[in-house]
Amino acid sequence: MSENPFATPLVDAYGPAPTSSSTSAGVWRDGNIVVMERTARLPDVCVKTGGVATQRLARKLHWHHPAVYIALMFNVLIYIIIALIVRKTVAVDIPVSDESADKRKKWMYIGWGCGLGGIAMFILGLIFDVPALAGIGPLTMLFGLIGGLIGARLLWPSKIDEHFVYLRGAKEPFLSRLPQR
Repeated sequence: MSENPFATPLVDAYGPAPTSSSTSAGVWRDGNIVVMERTARLPDVCVKTGGVATQRLARKLHWHHPAVYIALMFNVLIYIIIALIVRKTVAVDIPVSDESADKRKKWMYIGWGCGLGGIAMFILGLIFDVPALAGIGPLTMLFGLIGGLIGARLLWPSKIDEHFVYLRGAKEPFLSRLPQR
């Protein structure tokens, strides 16, 4: 894919559009999905804000075919064993801005705070014989941890195969800087 040297460069609230030297080879978008070769590196653009990435978070992403969830109908242990055997893993350095990193930390604190607070509510409800508090505690813990996990995640795989990684979760300012294929 070649660039038109006579085209007017795109400029938006996040700065000029990337040139071929600022984007990574082997990374493109397919709609709202980031597709990259397994050995490619994401460009130095925050995946959430589209601004300049000031840090990279090294992550190992895991994926297994959704059909593996059928094993949950039989036994959680069977599911875990099958998922560990058939999962595919890739290491990705996720570029983020300070703003996105701070937002991610906030969600992690919310998740941990609600989780620990829910445990405390449950224990205090049992100690002081307050059934409502003991009942709300586990729900607070569960919803807080789930909310924290969802709020803190940056990118997650929708598929990993032998050659490519398909990632969800990138926002439009980042996606608009990638070539469409």
